[in-house]
Amino acid sequence: MIIEPVPDDVRIRRFGVFEVDLRAGELRRNGVKVKLQEQPFQVLAVLLEKPGEIVSKQELQERIWREETFVDFDRSLATAINKVRQALDDSATRPRFVETIPKRGYRFVGEPGLSSPGADVPAQSTGLSRKVAVAAVGFLGVLAIFLGMRRDEPPTPPTLAFSEPLTTYPGTERAPSISPDGSRVAFAWQKEDSDNYDIYIKLIGAGEPIQLTDAPEDDLWPQWSPDGQFVAFGRLVRRREAEILRIPASGGQEVRLESYTTGGQMMQYHQRPFAWVPDGDGLVICDHEGRDGGRLYFSSLLSGTRKLLRTPTELTEFVSNPSFTTAGVMGFTETNRDDGSVTLFTWDLGDPSSARGEPEAVHSSSHRVFGAAISPRGDEFLFSSPTPAATLWRVPLSTRGPVERVVEAADHSVQPAFSSDGRRLVHGVSRNRSDIWRLELSEPGVAGGPAQRWIRSTYDDIWPDISPDGSRVVFQSDRSGSDQIWMADSEGEQAVQLTDLDSPLSGSPVWSPSGSRVAFDSMIGAQWAVFVMNANGSGVRRLTDSSLRAVRPRWSPGGEWVYFVVLNGAGGTARIPVGGGPAESVVGDLRHGRLDRSGRFVYGFRDNGAGEDTVWRVDLETGREEALFDAPEYAMEASAEGIYFSRPGLLMEPSPILFYRFSDRQVLEVATPPLSRARRFGLSPDGRYLTFSQAQDVGGDLMIIQNYR
Repeated sequence: MIIEPVPDDVRIRRFGVFEVDLRAGELRRNGVKVKLQEQPFQVLAVLLEKPGEIVSKQELQERIWREETFVDFDRSLATAINKVRQALDDSATRPRFVETIPKRGYRFVGEPGLSSPGADVPAQSTGLSRKVAVAAVGFLGVLAIFLGMRRDEPPTPPTLAFSEPLTTYPGTERAPSISPDGSRVAFAWQKEDSDNYDIYIKLIGAGEPIQLTDAPEDDLWPQWSPDGQFVAFGRLVRRREAEILRIPASGGQEVRLESYTTGGQMMQYHQRPFAWVPDGDGLVICDHEGRDGGRLYFSSLLSGTRKLLRTPTELTEFVSNPSFTTAGVMGFTETNRDDGSVTLFTWDLGDPSSARGEPEAVHSSSHRVFGAAISPRGDEFLFSSPTPAATLWRVPLSTRGPVERVVEAADHSVQPAFSSDGRRLVHGVSRNRSDIWRLELSEPGVAGGPAQRWIRSTYDDIWPDISPDGSRVVFQSDRSGSDQIWMADSEGEQAVQLTDLDSPLSGSPVWSPSGSRVAFDSMIGAQWAVFVMNANGSGVRRLTDSSLRAVRPRWSPGGEWVYFVVLNGAGGTARIPVGGGPAESVVGDLRHGRLDRSGRFVYGFRDNGAGEDTVWRVDLETGREEALFDAPEYAMEASAEGIYFSRPGLLMEPSPILFYRFSDRQVLEVATPPLSRARRFGLSPDGRYLTFSQAQDVGGDLMIIQNYR
């Protein structure tokens, strides 16, 4: 790619809330850096050179792609334009910045301004720089009074919202909650060398965190009591069973308040399960004790009784994220069991012990939600969604206007929480980077040498699958800004993006037996579906319809069927004709059941009755079902001779790759990855290589937005 030098006098270009630093290669929104890959940035830079003029596709190709060879330039350019629009929160149908000129090219339709180096705004979004800006505004207002330019009483100088890191500790910090006086934050922290989360408190600003809990189980979702004296939190005591405990904010004796059943791992770590009611006399709890969906309860701490607030509808799978305004209006979310969509509700229920009225749906998201909170003033409802951009979104409740992006929030923002006055907003920021490794096998279950790093980038590369002839590999990567399907050569080089679906996540690619097609899964809206495409990325076609949430495809040996895992209904494994037709169930009540390469057996997980998992094998020819060995539901890949698997543990701590040998039912240790736990196994068709991904950097930090709204 050609990156031309930028003259000093045109280094910064500004339009709207955005500024582009051409020399640094950075796009910023209100001073906060926005993630934009190199190629999309160069496209934007070229368009900014000629505002209001059409820039042809040919010119873009000559200036940006002229030294590179692409399978499909039009697809690459369209991908870059889409990434630019996502970063600018722009629309192709109603463009504010980038307009498509059919069959000709593109045009920048905003109004950019230029800045010389001396007029640059600092790139860092620090509290100091923002405070200086506020001070400058105040000084100018006072100066105007003294000069007689203003005859009326001056208004209060505007305060500027800005985002800054709150925690940057090794490991993962999540589920923040601000104290009622706004001075402290409680959060869950899994340290880098720990295998569980504990609850911590720290001052907002300087100071080290103070540990409140130290149990072997995961402690999550700290919630300050309205008077600020206590912190309630959830403790995962068994697979889906949790308790709510209370501990003094200064530390001390824990007291058990309640118990609840979680909605599974996704709900345990990403969705708030309870909230204090405003007067502090009780809790609203999301309980998923049955299989018919989540229920909302009010638990009185005065009487020790529970009252059912809301029963699930036929379509309700999960209920989560309760929060309250200062006036007692509750916000919460419900997930649809059929299509995975999420609806945001508000409910002016009055006294929870004698709830009145009915909830009102205020927004429906076709995508998953990673946390939500209603503002204390009740004027907005925030939620985190992976698309159209992985950040926070605002539902205006007072104006009932369109959903807006929270521009101060960083990319990959999750789990928002307000201060009691609504002036501060805290949220988590997730990070995840993995490389793909390859282990040569001298024989089944025996390593022929150490594992070698095979495919690497600065992004998350996972789920490799080697083509039948061994010349290519497809894998899942977020190099383009969202998880899509990529293809590389046998050495893991010359990577080319194959898909560009309007989806936050496309993955789990697998080659057809002939090597001419690839099947994969993708989240369309909140609905998982299985797709097929040609090996060059053309001819993308959806196989499964909206009645199924389908993932993890696997081809039959003859290539006429695609088998997949069913997430909704009774679950299990199903298959669908590649040429079209209805899907049919193959195996029921088997979790994550996948067809082996012989096409005869399906391997998956079942509960052994003691709260643990057992690997089962189902013979599709005879119908025989057989329990093989106990192993937690995790990474697994079956061969003709046995099963490669690993056991959960510390993600960033190496743990052995194991092999269950069918011939003698022995478990052998194959190898220990050098960096972290092995995940997402794959096996080359000839059985020569075992592939897997290893995390290079996984965790999460907390951010705080000061002067919010």
